[in-house]
Amino acid sequence: MKKSFTLFSFFLWSAANLYSQTNQFKTEIAPHNRSDGHTLTDVPLRPHSRKIDVFFSGEKPKQPYYKIKILDVTNGLITNYNMLLERLQEKAQLEGLDALMLLDVGRTPVYAGGAYVGHHIYNAQTMYAVGLKYPSNMQYVDTIVKRAEISIFHNGVEETLHQVGFDMNGYFSDTLMRLSNDYYLRNIGLFQKADYFTIRQPIGYTGLLLKHDKKWMATDSGEIRYKAFYEDTVGLQFVEIRLPVADRAFPRIVYQVQYKLNALNQPVERIITEGKKHLRLYRDELVYDQNKRLVQLIRYNAVSQKIMQVRYLFYSVDDLPPPEKN
Repeated sequence: MKKSFTLFSFFLWSAANLYSQTNQFKTEIAPHNRSDGHTLTDVPLRPHSRKIDVFFSGEKPKQPYYKIKILDVTNGLITNYNMLLERLQEKAQLEGLDALMLLDVGRTPVYAGGAYVGHHIYNAQTMYAVGLKYPSNMQYVDTIVKRAEISIFHNGVEETLHQVGFDMNGYFSDTLMRLSNDYYLRNIGLFQKADYFTIRQPIGYTGLLLKHDKKWMATDSGEIRYKAFYEDTVGLQFVEIRLPVADRAFPRIVYQVQYKLNALNQPVERIITEGKKHLRLYRDELVYDQNKRLVQLIRYNAVSQKIMQVRYLFYSVDDLPPPEKN
C-alpha cells in the first residue's frame, strides 16, 4: 500500500520564476542575524551528549574557547541550585555548547492565580551563565560546504562556470542575490531538498509508516510542496515536487524524483521526470568521498549527455575565527 506525507512547503520569491528570468528564487539568503541567539560569537553548533564543564566566578577553561551566548533557566518549584545547574547543563547540550561560565542566581517574583481564586506571589529561581564552545570539539566543520563550483556543458563542451559560496550556517555568503545563486537554487537546491526523504521515514508508535507528516519552511513567497510516497515493503518510492502557479495561463509544474541508494542510505542516483506523463528530464549521479561527504554531482539530460557538474568544497577548522585563550 502506498503511503505519503508532505515534509514542508517553503516559500520562494515568485511562482513565475520558471517562466521569467527577471524573477529570482531567494531562499537560503542569509538573514541579518544568521544564527539564532549567537549574540557573542557566531559559529556552527551541533547537539551532543558530552559532559558540560562548569566554571565559577574567576575561573576559565584551560583550552581555547568561544563565548557564544547567555543561557538561563527559571523554575519556581526548584530551590536546589544543583537541580537548576543540571537543567542548565541539559540546555547547553541541546544547543551544542561545551561549557558554562556561571554569572548569577537570582530570584524573580512570579504572579499566579486568577480572578476567581485570588492571586499569590512566589519567587522563581533563575540561573544565568555564558555558554562556551571549544574549537577542539568542532571537527564537524569539515562536513560543512564552503563553496560549490558549477560547470555547465553544451554538446560536451564546458561553457559556463558558476561559483556559489556558503557561510558555516548553510546560507549563501553573499547578502545579495547573484546569478550564480539563482542558478543554484533553481537547478540544484530545488532537488537537493528532496533528498531529506532518503534518510527519514515517518514511523508511528505501531512501527508502521505514517500516512502524513507535515512540516513547514517559510522563506519569501510562493509555495513549493515536497511529498514522499512510500511502499510498506520497499520504503521510499519517489518524491513529488509541486511548484506554485503565479499565472493560471501556465500549468502547474510537477517533478518526480526517484532514487537509487547505497548501503549507507545515501542517494547515488536521481531520476527526475516532469508532468503526468513523467517525461524524463535528468539523471543525477552523486559521488561521495571516504568521509561520506557529497563531493560531486553530475547531471545528464534525457539522451544521456552531460549537461552539468558540481564540485563541493568544504570548510576546515582553520576557517574558524580566533578563539579566546586563558
